[in-house]
Amino acid sequence: MVYQYIPDDWRSAIFRKVRIPHAREIADWMWRHRGPSTDAVLNRWIDTTDAQACGKYGRYFYERASVIVDNEEYLRYMRNCGWKQCKKLGTDYARIKVRSDQLWMFNEYLYNLPGDAQSLLEETGAVADLVRSGEVELTELDTPERIEEWAEHLKDLSVYQALKDA
Repeated sequence: MVYQYIPDDWRSAIFRKVRIPHAREIADWMWRHRGPSTDAVLNRWIDTTDAQACGKYGRYFYERASVIVDNEEYLRYMRNCGWKQCKKLGTDYARIKVRSDQLWMFNEYLYNLPGDAQSLLEETGAVADLVRSGEVELTELDTPERIEEWAEHLKDLSVYQALKDA
């Protein structure tokens, strides 16, 4: 019997791997029948040791996250696959979802982006530029000094979950 711990799993449990006949075909069926529920199940079905499958489903989850406003769960799915891109996820979230009084929520989102160090720094740099320009306003960042302090904090790579998962 083989046991696998799945990091950052909301159930905080140990799962037993089982071999299911036609698992790949079932996963492909879920991939073709898109939706939040099937995507959540699909995330559990991915063999994270299969680089080809992780690439395929990582891209799928990235594309889904790019068109869904409430895409927080997809960040975890992408990290589960080891996905290394986060371009436009943070900036789109800032433009569409962030309210001026939700800096803590915005930070939490940014800290959960998938990606490697370079992609995280590029995306959070673009987000900081949006705040500097005034396109995205956050009440707690009411002076240029506070904005710069916050932007510097975003460069602290120790806060990003994707780098902790690796």
